[in-house]
Amino acid sequence: TFMIDINFISQYNNSPLISAYALAATFYMVFAYSWISSYNQAAPLYISQASGAKDFDGCARYFRRNLIIIGITLIPLTMTLLLAGKLMSLFAVDEDLISIATRFTKLSIIPMIGFAFSDSLRAFVIGQKVFKPVLFIQLFNLLLHFICSTILIKNLKLGIIGAVLCKIITEWTNLTVLYVYIKKSGSFIQTWGSWDSHLFDTSKLWKQFKWSCSIGIIDTDKWRSIRFSIFWLTSLLLNKFLLKLP
Repeated sequence: TFMIDINFISQYNNSPLISAYALAATFYMVFAYSWISSYNQAAPLYISQASGAKDFDGCARYFRRNLIIIGITLIPLTMTLLLAGKLMSLFAVDEDLISIATRFTKLSIIPMIGFAFSDSLRAFVIGQKVFKPVLFIQLFNLLLHFICSTILIKNLKLGIIGAVLCKIITEWTNLTVLYVYIKKSGSFIQTWGSWDSHLFDTSKLWKQFKWSCSIGIIDTDKWRSIRFSIFWLTSLLLNKFLLKLP
């Protein structure tokens, strides 16, 4: 989706805007998206083990505890996006670029929340060895993002705000479609479960959090090191580019 948006934004021939969007999108990928997607790698493993053992209550417990943990981790991720400007300034990024980029990072909190929970729903479905519907939903979501980008960025010229709106629409649509599919398909009635006080057992939450983190950190570090390098190089190159502008 980043490539779709940057393609339309580049048609503005506005170098600072293009640079600010590239910087903001990279920051979001490094400090938010990479952690959520990596952490959720553990959820299908838990759910798959319970599903294979016909422990349907176990599927529900692992899934719902994962939602609780993801909800808690959204707090520091939200703070990181709110403080993006201060973090960017540590890399000596131009103040004008920061002022534009932070419009994206602050508003991207909304799609980040949608992505966190839609990715948890995806993990719930995949953990039970259901793949095709998820693939079709993702393809539909990609098409929707292209349509939204065409309208909001290309036609209405909303720039970075248009890019954020595209992410909000697609992430929350993805969440809604996955939820409706799970509830209406009839394939997950036994494993969906319900909320109860046992789900908030701190010792079990902590155990699941630690095990999930061990997988998430390994996967996150692998991708974050690459993305962080891209973020650093982007900051450096953009500053050099801006110095050459009249």
